[in-house]
Amino acid sequence: MSDKDQFPWRTQANVHKLKWIDDFATGTKALDLGAGPGFYSQHLNSKSFSVTALDANPRNLGDGINYQQANLEVALPVASSEFDLVLAWDIIEHVKQDQTLIENIFQALRPGGRLLLSVPHRDDSRIENTYLTYCHYKDKTHVREYLPDDFKQWEDG
Repeated sequence: MSDKDQFPWRTQANVHKLKWIDDFATGTKALDLGAGPGFYSQHLNSKSFSVTALDANPRNLGDGINYQQANLEVALPVASSEFDLVLAWDIIEHVKQDQTLIENIFQALRPGGRLLLSVPHRDDSRIENTYLTYCHYKDKTHVREYLPDDFKQWEDG
């Protein structure tokens, strides 16, 4: 089985996530956490966002994207209230202190800013195979999985 078949999120953007960006991204300045190959950073850039992309293994994604190496286990290398939008697609399940990362995300957001987030669902038995969070058990780098009630602690920043 190829990497593309086993881990499609490494080789292509998810159409559902692109649509969520189209439907919910507001403002002009975005932070993409765990940006990987940059699919979503590039999409935001094409929509005239100024993008900062943070990843453990940064890449050159072209003009308009500031790609930096970052350890998401510590403070984010960005200013407070700097971003209108933060993307955290399938990233917080990889850090040991998810509460600290969420606090850092809210600190980076401007008042009224938006966080677009996805995480593995602890019970994926009823989730159709959309590659949003399906088959998350294949990724052995996950520290945890979530249920919807787990997010109540983070309501209202």
